[in-house]
Amino acid sequence: DVAAGQPVSLRGGMVAAPASGDVVFRWEQIGGPNVALNAADTLSASFTAPTVHEMTILQFVLTATADGREASDAVVVSIMPAEPEVPPDGDGADPDLLDSTDAVQGAIDSGAATVVIPYTGQPYIVGPLKLRSNLRLVLEPGVVLEAKRGAFQGTTDCLLSGTDVRDVTIVGYGATLRMQKWDYDSGDYERSEGRHGLSLAGAANVEVLGLRVELTGGDGIYIGPTRDRKHAPCTSILIQDCTCADNYRQGLSIVSGVDVLVEHCLFSGTVGTPPQAGVDIEPSDP
Repeated sequence: DVAAGQPVSLRGGMVAAPASGDVVFRWEQIGGPNVALNAADTLSASFTAPTVHEMTILQFVLTATADGREASDAVVVSIMPAEPEVPPDGDGADPDLLDSTDAVQGAIDSGAATVVIPYTGQPYIVGPLKLRSNLRLVLEPGVVLEAKRGAFQGTTDCLLSGTDVRDVTIVGYGATLRMQKWDYDSGDYERSEGRHGLSLAGAANVEVLGLRVELTGGDGIYIGPTRDRKHAPCTSILIQDCTCADNYRQGLSIVSGVDVLVEHCLFSGTVGTPPQAGVDIEPSDP
């Protein structure tokens, strides 16, 4: 764990040198907002932690090559904001009563090819949101789409969902989808494992980049079929540089998908209801 703006050193080591030949070292970043790596071809690379508005994960891999053989290992660096974010002065209203659902959904439904959700210094409190086709949705660093307390009473209410959508890109480096996991586990809600952070059903050509999904009432990310008679699977899905943390059922569930690629992602802290997997591949159709 390091603070934003702090110098960071990545140091590797060897138990024993190879019998002959030189060793080639290579540090690579595989997750999180890009940083400039210094001395990436040595055992000790370095960089300066970027400015972030909330805890942000960076992932790196060190690879050593010698005598035609290769070995690698990874490290995760958590960047903490240098100072706590102070919300702008307001009228003292409870933030859970400030409902941004209509504003955010209206932007998504506007028909614009690219929709940018700007960082304002405080979370957007929202109910369930729906994606549409032909959309590039950009969440600026620091943006939090936070599930409104008391909402999401439906057993399949998801924070962000796309059913039968096409050609969608979600860019969320430094941004978060956050739900109210332990609220849903109380007696105030009908019990469910289906309150996912991001749910894709029968979607095609979807990319999700750099997003953090946490504290859901189901899976961080769910990839499944449409619920109609066609049971159409998701196709051509890319999940890259994402983090799914502290979710209720799984970090990621792949239930019905064709050509699904998940890379450079982190799944951690799944706890709530079985199977509590990081990644669960559970086909629902032949």
